[in-house]
Amino acid sequence: MNYVKIPKINFQFIIVPLAFLFVTLSFSQGKLKTTFTETEINDFIIEVFQDEATHLVFNSHSKRMVLITNFLNKQFTISYSPEYSGKKIKQISSLGINNKYNKKLQLDQNYNPQTFNPLKYNFPLGLRFKEMYRIGHTNYIISIEPFN
Repeated sequence: MNYVKIPKINFQFIIVPLAFLFVTLSFSQGKLKTTFTETEINDFIIEVFQDEATHLVFNSHSKRMVLITNFLNKQFTISYSPEYSGKKIKQISSLGINNKYNKKLQLDQNYNPQTFNPLKYNFPLGLRFKEMYRIGHTNYIISIEPFN
């Protein structure tokens, strides 16, 4: 009876690439959003400021556009951080909604990267220390860095 010889597989050639892939995917899931495009920022502004967006933000004399862009791209990050599960972190709902110009804005109970608008919330802008907020009852954490 002839048996088919199965070649010996050197498992290090399989395990090392798999381990590398696992580590890479694990770290890439941590940070979700660190910068926003110009289109995203404009959409956020329009959702929050509605008919007043042109006058209050897009006007060339207004400094709000620069402040908003700097806040979103230099101070604001969202990460999936299960290591903070069960730890006391301020809820994003504690900030209140920035609904002066759009009364229909509501708190987010879950994080959806396609629909989440950070400008809906009254984040503190003049921080001296890093602040963290939890989105609803999730493991998504928003970090606000002090602006230098």
